[in-house]
Amino acid sequence: MMKKSVIGVIAMAAVGLVVLVLFNQKAEQPHQLTQLEQVGDKCVGISENATATIVPIIEFQKIELISRKANVVLRCMNDNKFVENPAWLTYAAPIAKADALKAQISYDEALENLKRKDMLVFKGVVDKPMFWVGTK
Repeated sequence: MMKKSVIGVIAMAAVGLVVLVLFNQKAEQPHQLTQLEQVGDKCVGISENATATIVPIIEFQKIELISRKANVVLRCMNDNKFVENPAWLTYAAPIAKADALKAQISYDEALENLKRKDMLVFKGVVDKPMFWVGTK
């Protein structure tokens, strides 16, 4: 009886070791950035540098700073042949309508809020279209 339990423990330890080795091999492989991720990271960095000297004091200036950053990202992405995905707009329209009613803001403001958030996502999500799509 004791011999079977010792063998069972050894077998479990071997399985655990194999799983650990396989997991470490996957973890050690560097993630290859897609072109969208590379361009997106570059554009976000440019937007940060472009607005680094602006120090917002009042609420309007804070909103203006966010808008400037978004504008720089948008123009940089367009310069690098990425545009807003029409499928994303179709996906976001009903969400913006619901957000507008909930927050008692205009539909355009709710949509702009979604744009500013999703334009900074450069990795795909399963049930959601990407904001950016490459042009030819």
